[in-house]
Parts: sequence; structure tokens; C-alpha cells
Amino acid sequence: DPLLRIPLLPSPGAPNGTLSATIVLPDQPGMYKLSVSHAPRGFSALALSEEIVVQPLPYGLRPRFLLSAYPYYASAAGMVGAAVLLSLLLLFHQHAPDAPKPAHLKE
Repeated sequence: DPLLRIPLLPSPGAPNGTLSATIVLPDQPGMYKLSVSHAPRGFSALALSEEIVVQPLPYGLRPRFLLSAYPYYASAAGMVGAAVLLSLLLLFHQHAPDAPKPAHLKE
């Protein structure tokens, strides 16, 4: 949603009269404009605006293994295991001695 309406609440442990709100920025990189427009009755209005730049994480700070990708890691490990097993089977398989051919197939 491009427009969020979040109430300003008194900050716990802060000086008297300090208000705060917590928001979560989107995962999409880009420029976002945060605006505060607060007009309490009987007091002067407050209007603030600030542009925030959200940049993607640098490559060195990204997580190495994603929790949501473990099924893909397991399937890749299974394929590697199957390839190793098949290669060992083909390398060390002993052929049975040839059985005598039936008379009608002999030349």
C-alpha cells in the first residue's frame, strides 16, 4: 500500500511529549518519501517530509544459505548421491560368465 496511516504514540522512556511510530520499509530497492502530518487540536501543526533510499544488500552481506531453499539443496544432494552411486555401480560391476548359446543361435 503506498499510503500508510499510522498513529503517533508516546515513546516509552523518552522525554515528555515525544511521539514515535514504527514502520517496516518494503524489500524493493528505490526511493521512498516519508511524510508526517500531525495536527492535534489546540496545538500547532507538524508537517515533516524526508526521502529515504532503500538499497539492496551488497553481495558480501547476503545470507549464504536460504532457509526456504533447503528442499532444492536436498534435491541437488540427492542427484549428486545418485550420480556417485551409478558411477560406482558401473565401475565395479562384474559381468556374469557367458551362458552357452542355444543350438539354433550358434553359427
